[in-house]
Amino acid sequence: MIILNPEFHRNLWLKFSPFRLAAMPVVLIGYLYFAGLWDDNSGENLFHFTMPFAFIVLGIFGTYEAAHALSTEIKGNTWDFQKMSAIGPWQLVFGKLFGATSYAWYFGLPLLLIMALNYPDNAFGRNTPSVWVFLAASILSAVFGHASALLTALTSIHNDRMRVIVPLFIGMVMANWSFQAVMGFDWFSSSGKMHWHGLEINQTSFDLLSVLFVLFWVVVGLQRLIRVELQYKNTPLVWMAFVFTAAVYVAGLYPQGMDMTWRGLDQGMPYLIAFWVVVSLLYVKMLESSRDIMPYRRCLAAWQAKDWAQLYMDIPRWAATLFFALPLLVLLPFVFKGEAGEIEFSVFNLGLGMLLFTLRDGLVLHGFLMGQKQRFVSFKICCYYFFVYFLTISFTLDDAFVSGSAFRDKILYGGGLSMIMPTGVGGFFNSCGPVMVQCGLAGWFLYHRLQRFNKGA
Repeated sequence: MIILNPEFHRNLWLKFSPFRLAAMPVVLIGYLYFAGLWDDNSGENLFHFTMPFAFIVLGIFGTYEAAHALSTEIKGNTWDFQKMSAIGPWQLVFGKLFGATSYAWYFGLPLLLIMALNYPDNAFGRNTPSVWVFLAASILSAVFGHASALLTALTSIHNDRMRVIVPLFIGMVMANWSFQAVMGFDWFSSSGKMHWHGLEINQTSFDLLSVLFVLFWVVVGLQRLIRVELQYKNTPLVWMAFVFTAAVYVAGLYPQGMDMTWRGLDQGMPYLIAFWVVVSLLYVKMLESSRDIMPYRRCLAAWQAKDWAQLYMDIPRWAATLFFALPLLVLLPFVFKGEAGEIEFSVFNLGLGMLLFTLRDGLVLHGFLMGQKQRFVSFKICCYYFFVYFLTISFTLDDAFVSGSAFRDKILYGGGLSMIMPTGVGGFFNSCGPVMVQCGLAGWFLYHRLQRFNKGA
């Protein structure tokens, strides 16, 4: 329980003092007095006066406190002591999430109570939700913003130039999204109903469940990162559960049954979207793995020693993601009922091309970085993407839109476009052949870099 959490108690002692305890009721009473001077006894003005005040306290100040929590620990040289203590990962998560922001909650909860007691029927226009929905949206958005800011700060904890502004901005953006989603400012449907994998769900309920789903994985991400800081081993099972649930959730958002130009694509699109989500996560994890080659060495040592338990623990997360990508790739041609036309298109070639381009970029960046802590790593990555994607696209598609024949040759039938991105058109060799050659060259480059690295070691 959070009440028995020592990390939560420690943050309470740091955040509260006799002066701070007395300051909140004094400020609140003064605010209510001056707000009452302009109130017409209907409560509507008091609600609208209090809402920006509550946003400043919970949305900005609370998010800042969450984003600032880790930098304060590092500057105060207390983070290393916490890592060596007996406090567990979940205790640290909830202790920092609610302890570091405790004074914002101490100030913000009375403001939410004032707004709830003076909640007008037309607070947000004609479709104003009930006061309980408003309270749920306010509390969830605050927790979401604090958790997102803390997660962002934790990902950059080893950055010597760690700043608060980026976690603060991300936390405020996520808090704003979650508040609007729960309140019903929907962006998927305007009919009050949401269709998800063929199920018809009330829009408000779906938005609330969506916010809870994302918040759950944000908190789990916090716990997994803190486990790494505490020198625990993370199994790939939680990551695989995230990949699976994220793919299923996003695929269900596809509006099946709508009037589309190609109605034959309707049945297979959710599977293609799920594949796209999995490949995107695979891409992210492959680039992340290029910064650290030690897991590869541990995997090789475990393989040679036939230590399968250790191999399971150290397997790169991008390899675990392939567990979902490859079956989906095989399944796509069977569920994707494309329509015959002038353009030769294969969804299998498109999916295979996405995997091959992911492999190409991963091999190149593994060769560039080699898991070493080098200077200008971000600059090297940006230069790679600039030259490979921006300049290559500019030269490859030069004059592509001058005539109809040039457009067909360079875009519709694959052409030069298949050199830089997956297209799925123009047949197997036209859409996947160029990237296969690039993967071979990238593999040779990585092998050459590994040979030089081993000689210098």
